[in-house]
Amino acid sequence: FGPEAAAGPFLLLGDLNLLPSNPALGTLYAAPAGTTGEFWEVDQYRDCTAGSCAGPVRGGAPSHGEGKIDYAFVSRGHFTFGYQNVQMIDAGNCDSHACSDHRIFRSEVTLAG
Repeated sequence: FGPEAAAGPFLLLGDLNLLPSNPALGTLYAAPAGTTGEFWEVDQYRDCTAGSCAGPVRGGAPSHGEGKIDYAFVSRGHFTFGYQNVQMIDAGNCDSHACSDHRIFRSEVTLAG
């Protein structure tokens, strides 16, 4: 995602099939949580509270049997979001079968200024 993706409000959501340690994700995460990216991952402050935060971290709650492979990235500077704002919800049953092999990933972000 080039500079045009970070120039305005941009959301990147989806099943990336990459675990948090995958180097390809470093190209998305903004420093200090990653390497060269221009984006915040909405679960990067999951270990923070209003009184204590060691900073952003990559990863998050497992969204699949393999671990965390579903993500929501937002362009930094365009969105705000709170600490611990991600919910992982069981997808439920559809006709006696699991509706999905993924958990539902829910988060709320606000368009800045």
